Amino acid sequence: MSVLWSLGEGSVRQVMHGMPGKKAYTTVETTLGRLYTKGLLRRRELDRKFLYRPAIPLETWQQQAASNAVAEFLATPYASIDLLLSCLRETLARQDAETGLLRALSSHNAPAQLRPDRLDGSTSCTTEGELICLRSIIVP
Repeated sequence: MSVLWSLGEGSVRQVMHGMPGKKAYTTVETTLGRLYTKGLLRRRELDRKFLYRPAIPLETWQQQAASNAVAEFLATPYASIDLLLSCLRETLARQDAETGLLRALSSHNAPAQLRPDRLDGSTSCTTEGELICLRSIIVP
């Protein structure tokens, strides 16, 4: 998928050359065919070969993957939003030196609706899944 997001559209051979390591043509062809069947890719025929392109943009894919991961975590027994936010804060703090993600998150100007709802005065999102409010929680 990442090769096709980079290319925009490509044949089996183009995808093969964009992948790390050596892969058999038939392996890549089969994989692309299965991704097409599952609706993750679109394809069109050109000069007796298929050209594949992603069915959804990378940003949409990433958002869906993140949403699914959070939902799956919260569906487990003993999961809590506090634990999720704590782990997220620790991970962002570790990666911040390299990526500047906390600074980018803190400079995001999207409105966040927060309410103090804990004894310690900390805040949480008023709408489930509204993770943009993390900028107010994570960044002092």
